[in-house]
Amino acid sequence: MKNNVAIVCHDSSMSGANKALLDWIRTIKSDDRYKIVIVLPKHSKEFERMCLESGIEVIIGNYAISLRHLSSTSFIEKVKNVIKHIYYLTFNIVSLAMVKRKLEKLNISIIHTNSFATVFGVQLAIKMNIPHIWHIREFMEEDHEISHYFPKKVGRYMEYSNLIFISNSIKEKYEKRSSKLKKLVYDNVEYQEDYTKNRKFFEDDECCILIAGILQNNKGQIEAIKAIQYLNSIQFNMNIKLYICGEGPNKKELQVYVKRRHIKNIIFMGYLKDLVKIRRNMDIGLTCSQKEAFGRVTIEAMYYQNLVIAAKTGGTVEIVKDGENGLLYKKGDYIELANKILYAIENVDKVNQITSNAKMYAINNFNKNIKNKIFDFYDIVY
Repeated sequence: MKNNVAIVCHDSSMSGANKALLDWIRTIKSDDRYKIVIVLPKHSKEFERMCLESGIEVIIGNYAISLRHLSSTSFIEKVKNVIKHIYYLTFNIVSLAMVKRKLEKLNISIIHTNSFATVFGVQLAIKMNIPHIWHIREFMEEDHEISHYFPKKVGRYMEYSNLIFISNSIKEKYEKRSSKLKKLVYDNVEYQEDYTKNRKFFEDDECCILIAGILQNNKGQIEAIKAIQYLNSIQFNMNIKLYICGEGPNKKELQVYVKRRHIKNIIFMGYLKDLVKIRRNMDIGLTCSQKEAFGRVTIEAMYYQNLVIAAKTGGTVEIVKDGENGLLYKKGDYIELANKILYAIENVDKVNQITSNAKMYAINNFNKNIKNKIFDFYDIVY
């Protein structure tokens, strides 16, 4: 008899966690050993459509996610957040009961939570008295500037849970918090086989640089902007453009910084659904994050032959080898970042070798179906 697994998501958007989930569940076949059901907090046309096209059933749980935001906020905002959290706790009691009944009718035998940013999945597993797997994709404080309320309670939830880590850096932080089963599984990132690059590196004496991600402090867009500001001050005859892709709480602050200092060649592109299309015309892909848990955008840059220049932190150093498949710089040192950009422009042949190495490395290591690794873990847990 086939076992049924419910995968609980922390949001309904096309976030990095959900993209990573879709990359492997879309490979599931009807005759596989596990049947997957996805649980979303609310409706999402795009996510639901992709799941249903793959034959994956979706349940809308109508639950709320409550997290402490660590970035500086006013006293009033902090009070509002506490009140909101108390409301969510009450609201989720009803949602837990409703989702529990639905999952019991489906004979769910394992709950798999796709992100550390929600405790709803482990609460369900405890109420249903079935195994729980926590797929940990976030440092939380270091990469998203968030934390759970009531860390002691979350500690007890972790003791109940079996853990999957998406990088060794994540494993090092969390592995001692549970005495149950643990497994390291790097995400697979879908590669578009029909991709073709539109331009050669530094074509027409123009260097096009992309930084993609939510616009917030920990993602380091200000570091990239300062690097371009520095390059503008010393390289008057070089056309270097920085394209900033994404939305987020820091957008206005970044735009004001650029405007007040009259920094040329900074383009805010907003949120773009198809980054691969943009990468066709980019030379360099920046990863300036405080601490990436894994680095999906880093892998995508490698796939599509954008030279990766990345901060030497977190999961990034597990992927990028300096001078071999990318370039690394010391986090916070925007002048070193600027010098790495200059090095690339002045050493095009070396860059072409690096991007060729990076593409092969990424395809060989991250364009692999991880479904069987996940299912093997289910076998052991169950």
